[in-house]
Amino acid sequence: MATLTHELARVTRGMPPAEPAPRGGLAGWQKNRASQYIEANLAEPILLTALAEVVRLSPFHFARAFKQSFSIRRTVITPIGGSSARRSYWRARHAL
Repeated sequence: MATLTHELARVTRGMPPAEPAPRGGLAGWQKNRASQYIEANLAEPILLTALAEVVRLSPFHFARAFKQSFSIRRTVITPIGGSSARRSYWRARHAL
């Protein structure tokens, strides 16, 4: 009942709907470890299987979680921010 009252009050004030917390993707430690591995191995080819092993996931689950964590959608990418993050993204993209 309290939730309904809150939502009705929010709607009448013209506030946008609350967005649900994102689910899925890599955990924080997995994102950090994958980024560190990519940065440390920029000069070499990076295999999907090696990245998946670093974060303790199967290659399939790692690829799916990586795409979700870094907002990768087919050919459209959202800005990640920071040149090292962009380098990491492009190196990892070739591994996928």
